[in-house]
Formats: sequence, structure tokens, C-alpha cells
Amino acid sequence: MPGKNRDSKQWDRQIEQPQEEELRLQKRHAEHGAWLFLLAVLLLVAGIRYHLLNVPMERDEGEYAYGAQLMLQGLLPYEHLYSMKLPGIYGAYALVLSIFGQTHTGVHAGLLLINAITSILIFLLARRLINPLTGLAAAGSFAVLSVSPSVQGVFANAEHFVIVPAVAGFLILLIALEKRRWWLFFAAGLLLGLGFVIKQHGFAFILAGIVIFFTQYPGGRPFSWKPLGWHALALCSGILLPYAVVCIIFLASGSFAQFWFWTFKYPRAYISELSFKDGLYNFLNNFGLILRDSWPLWFLAYIGLRPPIWNKDERKSRTLLLILSLFSALRRISWKDVAVMGNLA
Repeated sequence: MPGKNRDSKQWDRQIEQPQEEELRLQKRHAEHGAWLFLLAVLLLVAGIRYHLLNVPMERDEGEYAYGAQLMLQGLLPYEHLYSMKLPGIYGAYALVLSIFGQTHTGVHAGLLLINAITSILIFLLARRLINPLTGLAAAGSFAVLSVSPSVQGVFANAEHFVIVPAVAGFLILLIALEKRRWWLFFAAGLLLGLGFVIKQHGFAFILAGIVIFFTQYPGGRPFSWKPLGWHALALCSGILLPYAVVCIIFLASGSFAQFWFWTFKYPRAYISELSFKDGLYNFLNNFGLILRDSWPLWFLAYIGLRPPIWNKDERKSRTLLLILSLFSALRRISWKDVAVMGNLA
């Protein structure tokens, strides 16, 4: 009998091994297929954006390009340019102009590249959260929706630059929660903080990152507070570092007073003119316009959300999706109507 049991187990292993190998091959093929399909979508969107390279600059693009030119000449903002935006957007534009040229087509060529990078990051994030097919759907939908005139997708507004480090920060944060390495938490915080110094509305993504950290941090038995504390410190240090560097630069240049006035005092007075209620109303109105122009994709997104919301096995993905959706909506209200940032300030 013992010999028969050993033979039976060996036979079972021989059957399971080909099945496992077949599953691995199927996953690999699905992964390759998702990447190829994503590449096709990105090429399609890039083709559309290529034909829009010569579109004249929008108001904000002109401001950012002018600030970038000043930086390339060695001049800091807020001395020769008065704006509520934090200086990160001018630095991002300076990088784009130095690579693609100081023209409106150069700005839009940079946007084409930024949009493609963001789409790939969204694919990687959604793939880690759920699976490659979901990543493909998320990245493809973003690439298509981000060209829509209803979100001013043709123009290189600051939002395009904010979400690159934000999405990258979320991706690294998920990896950090799995690997539990302090430098990964620091890198995630650094990227989220970088999004904030590009535009203040990136603060919503910082809040999302902090909520994700404390709700998804892996527990153990017995639970130890020491790793949690060190990892939280690494995350927060990364978040604060970009803004601290900006403050040090302006302190050293002797223009911190101008920087503080234009990026904190003036915006605080400006946004206090609009209440949260009015901001929420405007958000719903603007979202209705966006929904009207691309309702089929939103309907498909709703269908795709049902499994992770109702499936108990997808509880972790459900929580993360809800957090990201909530704080993305918060950022959307603050972007279009600047009401939330007023209440926060």
C-alpha cells in the first residue's frame, strides 16, 4: 500500500507539471498579446497627436513655455513671471523645450511622449492590481480619452505632467508594500512629491498614497510597529523632499518672499472666492460634458468594475480602485474649480 501511494503521488505530479507549464505559457502569451495590442493603440493615438502637432498654443501652454524659457536663461520664476503655479511645471517644460525645440510643435511633441509614457505606466499599474487584460483596457482607454477636446487633451496642460510621477509613484508604492524595502517607499514618496511641485493639485495624489500605505501595509503576527514607522518615515521624507528642495533654491536666491506670495498667499485668496459646493456643482457639470463625448468607454469601464467590486477574492483590488477613484475625483474638482485646495489651505 505505501508503494502504491508513492506511485499515485508521482503520477499526480507528472500530470500537474504539464498543466502548470501550459498555464505559464498561456499567461506569457496573454502578456505578450496585451503589450502588442497596447503598442497598436499607442501608435494610433500617436498618429492622431502627430497630426495635431501644429495646433497653436493654448493660454496655459504659452505661460509654461515662457516660464521654461526664463529658466533656460538662468532666471527663476516669480521675479519675471507672476503665476500661481509651482515651478515644477516650468522645469518640465524646460526639459521638453531643450529636447524638442522651443516651438509650439516641440511642446506638442513632448506631450505625445508624455502621454505614451503615462499610458504604459497605467498599464503596469492596472496589470499589477488585477491582470494584463485590465491593464490593456485601462491604458487604452486613457490614451484615447486623453485626446478628447472635452478634457483639453490636445494641449500640454500641467495635468499631463502631474500624472506621470503620480502613477509611477502608485506603482512603486505597490511594489514597496510587497517587497517592504525602505528605499522603494522613499522612491514612491519622491515621485508623489514631484507631482505636487508640478502643480498643487497633485496633493490629492499624495493623500491617496498615504491612505494606500496605511490601509494596505502588510500586517504580521506578532505585528511590529517599528518597520511600519520606518517605512512611513521613508515615504513621508520622499514626499517632502521635492518641495523642500524648491524652497531651499528660492531661499538661496533671495526670492523666497515672491515665491511664497505667488504660490501660497495669492492662491489662497483666489480660491476662497469659490465654495466647495460650487466646486462640486461645476465638477458634476464638467464631468457630464466629458461623459457625453465618450459614454461608450465609460459604460465599458462600469462593466469592468463590477467583478472587483462584488468579488470577495478581489477585495484588495477593490479597495485600491476605490481609493484611487475617490482621490482622482478630488483632484478633478480642484483642477477645474480650485475649490478643494481653498478649503485645504
